[in-house]
Amino acid sequence: MQVGNILRSSRVDILLNGQGSGATALFIYSGEARCELRSGDNTTIRDQLVIELPDGDVLAQQLVQFQTGVSPQPIVVPTNWNANGGFHVLAVESSRMDVHPETGRGIFLIADLAVQNAMLLGVAYQVNVRVNLS
Repeated sequence: MQVGNILRSSRVDILLNGQGSGATALFIYSGEARCELRSGDNTTIRDQLVIELPDGDVLAQQLVQFQTGVSPQPIVVPTNWNANGGFHVLAVESSRMDVHPETGRGIFLIADLAVQNAMLLGVAYQVNVRVNLS
């Protein structure tokens, strides 16, 4: 497992009226994180990338999706790589969002990565999170 170093990040806040969903705000997080996953000689390397969102200091009980049992699905895509030869694979096999397991505060994105005949050096991310701030 490796921790992604944040290269750039932003959060857009949209206030909601709370009707229906129970959310009072929508936080849209996006940015880019640095990672380093290398593979060569037709070998597939898999690793897990953990990205702590810089402006993600919210409590688990504030996350509306966690209360309903449905976690937001982050989008994580490769953005910076170096390929070795003609055949290479750069894949984000899955991604999910979670909060810090010990404190229950802070948003983390976790991405399962696979690389073959290449180096993956960076990923972009976006996740939309509904929160209840009251």
